[in-house]
Amino acid sequence: MSKSLRGSIIYLEQPKAPNAHPGKCRWCGTKLIGARKDIRRYCKPDREGRDCAKELKKSITWNTRYALRWLAAKEGKKELVCVDCGKIVEELHRGSIAKKTFIEWDADHDIPLWKGGSHTLDNLRVRCRRDHKIKTAKEANERSKIKK
Repeated sequence: MSKSLRGSIIYLEQPKAPNAHPGKCRWCGTKLIGARKDIRRYCKPDREGRDCAKELKKSITWNTRYALRWLAAKEGKKELVCVDCGKIVEELHRGSIAKKTFIEWDADHDIPLWKGGSHTLDNLRVRCRRDHKIKTAKEANERSKIKK
């Protein structure tokens, strides 16, 4: 991962209004009511148990591998598979994020960031180390031709 991405967050579940102006909740987008609504950015915990700040914190990760495991478990998959060669790289136990690794693997951006790809779940792919090195070498060659 490049230095610029260290510390970049990945949303596991997308907030409805992440850039909401003051007076609206960043997680659910509803209008805030009560004291200090112009400063507060999330709904207060309500009687039904909804806590928007807590939901947002649960939806954020900085780890791309964790994000891919979480997505596979959410989709009901029992294993992570390399998108290029089809080999099983990791087994997920009972749909949870617990794992048993078979082959070393990397979380890779399908569309490279330098080509305008995003650092989001829909642009991340599972690749075994061998296939990731091959793809990276091709991209580096392509990038060097562009720079010249």
